[in-house]
Parts: sequence; C-alpha cells; structure tokens
Amino acid sequence: MDKYKDNEILLINSDLVKYCKEVVSMGGDTDITLFNAVYNDISEKFGIDVAIHMYENYRGLQVTFPTRLFNSDYVKAKIPTEYDGTNLKQLAKKYGYSEKTIRRMIKKWKEVYVMPEKKFVVYKCTWCGKTVTYPIYHGRPDPGNCPRKPTMSNGKMKPHTWTISKKM
Repeated sequence: MDKYKDNEILLINSDLVKYCKEVVSMGGDTDITLFNAVYNDISEKFGIDVAIHMYENYRGLQVTFPTRLFNSDYVKAKIPTEYDGTNLKQLAKKYGYSEKTIRRMIKKWKEVYVMPEKKFVVYKCTWCGKTVTYPIYHGRPDPGNCPRKPTMSNGKMKPHTWTISKKM
C-alpha cells in the first residue's frame, strides 16, 4: 500500500481541489496554462473551482448538451396556454422552435382538446380493405403485412398502404 501513499492526496475529493489550487497558484497569479484546452476554457469563463469540479465529476466522459433548453413535453403543454393568435413568432423565439413547428403543436392540441367531436380516425388498406380505428392523436397504424399485395423477390410480404377512410 506504500505505492499509493504519494497519490493519497488525489484520492480525497476535497483535498484534490486544494492540491489543484496550490499547483495552479505556484506559477504566480493562478497560472491556468497548466490545464488542458477544455479545462482552460472552462476556468477562464467560469473560474478555476468550476473547472476542477468539472474535472472531478466528468473526466473521461463525452458530454453532449441538447440544443433546446426546455423539455418538449413542457413546451407542448405551455404553448397552447400562451398562444393568443398573434404571438406565434414570439413563442417560436422564446422556446427555440420554428414557427411551423409551433403551428403544428397548436394544431395537434386543437385536434385533441378543442375538437372532441372527431376523436377517432378509421384507416383502410387500399389493397386488402382491412380497417383499423385509432384515436386522432395516435398517428398512422404500423405497416404490418398485407396479404393481398404481391410478395417481394425474397418471399417477404409487402406492408399495408393505409389511407384515412373517415374521421369519427
């Protein structure tokens, strides 16, 4: 266990922070050029303490941050309550979505909650005539296998071709 005695200072997190601060301050007024480029950038923008804590908690990991700050479910719930008919552009900018996407979210919300008289959609396969009924917010049914379509060259069956038959 003596071979780890020199590294003992690195094994305790609170001591690691103190040790790193001492090493950095040896070069004069906090010489941060000892850090690798990423930790150097972090220490310049957020401070040496943050860079050291990032090193302690995330070293060796590749971290990818989402392009949008808010959860999409949260946005889908908030947009209909904030939309007044004239603020589409402001909502798109606020939540980081395109105007088209915001319009789509509002349309989907209206289909599900505002127009309850059309709650279901009946899909029909154009080849075999099979019908499937789903709630309007469910989307198209899975392709499945259509028994009436000619098989592919490898012997597999082709999928159904769904079209909307009627809305109920």
